[in-house]
Amino acid sequence: HVELAIRIALESTVHHRNFALVQAGARVIPRLTFPNDSVDAPADNAPERALQEPYSRSPTCWSFPGDQGQIGIRLSHKISPTNIVLDVPYKTWTEGLSQAPRQVVLWGVVDGAANQATYEQDLQAYRNGIAHHGSGPTKSLGYTFLALAIFEYDATTAFPIQTYRVADPVIDSQMEFGVIVVEVRSNWGGERTSLCGIRVHGEVV
Repeated sequence: HVELAIRIALESTVHHRNFALVQAGARVIPRLTFPNDSVDAPADNAPERALQEPYSRSPTCWSFPGDQGQIGIRLSHKISPTNIVLDVPYKTWTEGLSQAPRQVVLWGVVDGAANQATYEQDLQAYRNGIAHHGSGPTKSLGYTFLALAIFEYDATTAFPIQTYRVADPVIDSQMEFGVIVVEVRSNWGGERTSLCGIRVHGEVV
């Protein structure tokens, strides 16, 4: 009964407004997405698959070689983000959990004078505290990035839908983001990684 209640609570996040949904206007940014060869991949393995509303209960996935990659996303609206959700159906995979992402960083592109001022002044202590994680994803294109959430997707639990809260200093700052990057830094041991069911929640600016 406890596990069922937890699963229902986790799946309730599906009903929150998802600003990373392609059907709602979100778009993949190819120049901030890699491995590069996957950007021109067939439709059945395009990066957009990680952002689609599933037609069945199981989410669609974007699979890329290796254990590191990233997907750049222009959100459907500019928001103050609060949570990111990953829904990885690893229990249905023949190869098991090995292709599930593990260490993940959610980055936001800092743009606009007000956001830049908040980034430089109000969030300096926060940035100093996470400096060991780097200043941006592997493919940054010269943009200024802020780590919004740093987390581990746990593929050993019974629940494929997992929600991660944006760091409190970022939420408290009320910074606005229209472009984000989900960076996978490792997986659970597979030769490929599958990124699935990305949802981003927050408040519209």
